[in-house]
Amino acid sequence: MLFDFGNGPEELGFDLRHFREWAREWRRITQQVEVYGWDSRTLWGLAHIFRDQLPGPHTWENFYSRRPQGTREWLDAYSQAYSRYGSEGQWLFPLPEPLPEPPRVDVPEIDTWLERAWRVWESVVRAYSAFGPSDLEEQEELRRTLELPDFDNWDPKMLRVLNSDRWPEVMAIGLYGWAEDLRRFPLEDRLNRARPALNRLNDLFSRIPRQTRTVQQLTQALIELLHLPIWRRRHELYQVWVLTQIDEALKPYRPKVHHVDGTLLFSFSGTHVATAECEEGNLHVWSELRTPLKNPIGRGRKKGIQPDYTIALEPITNPLSTRVVVETKQYARASVRNFVEALIDYARGRPKARVILVNYGAAPEWILDYVPDELRQRTVLLGCFRPGEQKVLTDFQHLVREVLPSPHLAGATPERVFDLIAVDISGSMEKQLERAEVLEMLRWAIHSSPGACLLAVDTEVRLRLNASDKALRQLLALPHNGGTNLPQALSKDDYRRGLVITDQDGWQQLENSGLKPKMVLVLDQKAFVYVNAE
Repeated sequence: MLFDFGNGPEELGFDLRHFREWAREWRRITQQVEVYGWDSRTLWGLAHIFRDQLPGPHTWENFYSRRPQGTREWLDAYSQAYSRYGSEGQWLFPLPEPLPEPPRVDVPEIDTWLERAWRVWESVVRAYSAFGPSDLEEQEELRRTLELPDFDNWDPKMLRVLNSDRWPEVMAIGLYGWAEDLRRFPLEDRLNRARPALNRLNDLFSRIPRQTRTVQQLTQALIELLHLPIWRRRHELYQVWVLTQIDEALKPYRPKVHHVDGTLLFSFSGTHVATAECEEGNLHVWSELRTPLKNPIGRGRKKGIQPDYTIALEPITNPLSTRVVVETKQYARASVRNFVEALIDYARGRPKARVILVNYGAAPEWILDYVPDELRQRTVLLGCFRPGEQKVLTDFQHLVREVLPSPHLAGATPERVFDLIAVDISGSMEKQLERAEVLEMLRWAIHSSPGACLLAVDTEVRLRLNASDKALRQLLALPHNGGTNLPQALSKDDYRRGLVITDQDGWQQLENSGLKPKMVLVLDQKAFVYVNAE
């Protein structure tokens, strides 16, 4: 990528090599922390909140039979250690490492509570790492040699009883199992379904006694060293990332990015970034496309407007041809005046366009109250527009596509059976994808759909290539150790002419979400079933 700022500062260019230099340093810090007074009763109360949310008969046999995605390896290792040491009456033994990542359901309010509960579980589990199969006196000596600032908060006698009653296992199954069940529901329904459990969690945490302590601990700081003044140009970097989201929104239109020998030039005087096809002709994506406007109100604008991105039909120089305007702001806090002036000027200057202002930080909806009524219906404000905020990114894609003409489908290869082939590579699919008949089916799909997009998916897209035998070999070589969330993984792609290969769990997720590919190949232990979702 190469930036040309016109009469501004020096030219700025960079590639991935600039991001590969980093250094680590250790620091000892002193800080004030709140220490919660957890005990056996409240820890079991926490575990039961999650256990009570799981469907099915609330019997221990049914409960222990669950193996939530992402925890199976840890739970199996715990069960083996439990049997080994428990048979000798030793309950203070190191628990398995590494721990699974905190569960997520992509709803911030739920994920915050999931992480708080996970931190409690992590703290207890890591406390056992000080213990080995030796007598208590040796274990206590070992504890005094460790750099674990939170370890002294746990009573060894309580830890022994917790482990003998399998609290670490019960907590893990409940915590991850609840998150797994929530992910089966559409994103917009999850918070309402989680509300009873969240209320119980809030009540439990508010009743636990706490005190403030001064602690010293070691922390590892990661310092990224870049060869360019990137912090001073963070807005330009963010602006390029926003372009990747525009590219995702235009996927059904098969956009072609215009680079020169692998370099994408962003010029202050305007850049033709990409071209796509629709039923009304070509769609052109421009950065910094300038058009005249009388009496703009924004500071720095005199006789025209120059939004960050424009999506327009032909002729692009006619303001009436613009269908979408995207303006990017990289502010931690919303600037009401700046945002309102940009929305008004761009909506006036492009009278048929939807104007979308995206901001890295928050952007309260009430800011739109300052936009005149006649323009407000064409203006959109999206805050927290950044990696990881899946709902906001998905909303953006829908807002862009909603006002564009339909994709030009006549350009698709007539003999192509599928435009997209998505293969579930989650942990439960490992053995399935080794079966000869499944491999034969995969090869048929690839040979019958030249140029189709081949995806490896579990909870997200792990690989995206043009379909070929080589691409299939790369896909099959990927690890199979993740969970499954096909609606989330496929949310950015046009799956209407797609083939999805998954198991019964994946098929159930597709059915519950209403996602309907052209065909789904559902695998079970002995056979496979074709399901035509149309």
